[in-house]
Amino acid sequence: MDQDEALRQLREAKEKSKVKFLYATTTEAVSMRVWNGKKPIEKNVEVKVIPAGTRVLVNTISKHGTVGIRDEDLSPPTIGYYARIVPDHLTDWSESV
Repeated sequence: MDQDEALRQLREAKEKSKVKFLYATTTEAVSMRVWNGKKPIEKNVEVKVIPAGTRVLVNTISKHGTVGIRDEDLSPPTIGYYARIVPDHLTDWSESV
């Protein structure tokens, strides 16, 4: 699947208030903020950098066109993301890991 089709599917799902899970591969390093579930949130967030070539779960799209991604819990997929990035930094879009 190409990027245009992937983004179309994500937007369509969002318009229908449905969840759509896709997968892609990063083309550059991405800084992610991972919360450990404890409060206060500000003191319990770890910043980690994933390298280019990491397979990620894409599970949301914003009205500005950025997508939410994460590199953990890819299957079965669940809602939630660690970073928002522009789709141009992703490649190899598909519906499976």
